[in-house]
Amino acid sequence: MDPLTLGILSFGTQAFGAISNYSSGVSAAQAQNRQAMKIYDYQMRAQADDYVQRIGEYNLRKAQFKEQVLNNQTAAGRAYIGEQQRLNEIMKQMAFQRQASNIERIKSEGKAIASGQSGASAARNLAMERASAGRAEAVREAQGERAKEMALYRAEGIRDQLRIANRQAYYNVGQAPTMPRFAPAPMQQSGPSPLGLFANLGQAALGGVDTYMNYAKYQPKANPNLQTGSS
Repeated sequence: MDPLTLGILSFGTQAFGAISNYSSGVSAAQAQNRQAMKIYDYQMRAQADDYVQRIGEYNLRKAQFKEQVLNNQTAAGRAYIGEQQRLNEIMKQMAFQRQASNIERIKSEGKAIASGQSGASAARNLAMERASAGRAEAVREAQGERAKEMALYRAEGIRDQLRIANRQAYYNVGQAPTMPRFAPAPMQQSGPSPLGLFANLGQAALGGVDTYMNYAKYQPKANPNLQTGSS
């Protein structure tokens, strides 16, 4: 086989290997990029679906919170009304007692006058009746003030319970879901550089030339002194 053919075969073999390696590298990089993007897209969809679900759950909790606050206010309103009714009943009973006490005092004073007592004795009895009635009235006044203080105290307790219940209900909606921070897309692998392919093809060409030169130097050279035909 002549040196030129051997050189061409050497170049072709090396060039084919360089191109095959380049193509394999490009295909591997593309396959890796497709797999990376597939995983990335799946993760992004999973994060988005999770965020949508958390938003839905939060909106449900907000609706429940509003309903709970309304129920708390209704319960507190009923408790306030109950306390006011209790105080009104106490004050009504005190008014009846005061009225009954005044009637008894008037009756006692009338009996004292009707008994015919006069002078210091009559004055002393009247004073005693009035003093007793005054003490009873003072007791009723103290009871009335105490009843008002207790009603106010219980009203403040109802208000505190309402505030605590609303705060506890708010804990479930105090922090709204935040948008997830999506990771950046994966870096795309570029694969082997075309410059490397060109360099390898150049090496293949040099290899072909080198093969040609190595075999060409062993080829017999033509003798210029030899003549063909008869002299």
